[in-house]
Amino acid sequence: MRPSPPDPKQRRSFVTIMPNSVEGRDIAYQMHPNVNLRAYEKTGGLVIESGDGIYVTDNNGKRYIEAMAGLWSVALGFGEKRLAAVAKAQMEKLPYYPPSASGLMGRRSISPRC
Repeated sequence: MRPSPPDPKQRRSFVTIMPNSVEGRDIAYQMHPNVNLRAYEKTGGLVIESGDGIYVTDNNGKRYIEAMAGLWSVALGFGEKRLAAVAKAQMEKLPYYPPSASGLMGRRSISPRC
């Protein structure tokens, strides 16, 4: 006996996610805090691709106002050219040095004002 087709009035609570897509890898390998992981495994999440000022854009091109400021880490907005330039300069100089190596990343700030 064949199963009856789904009722078109019912909304489907899942999306089709390709295993090697960004969404599929996110579900498989990324642990998101404050998320119902069982539901997330079926529906996936929002994949943000870019930001400009107060806006972020998902991988489907939909634009949102990012009202949480990246949990207080993007207070100046996205796409700030001066911050990108300073970050690039630091990444070229020394991108990371482990704190366990008993050293500091330099004696002075890369900012000329400090």
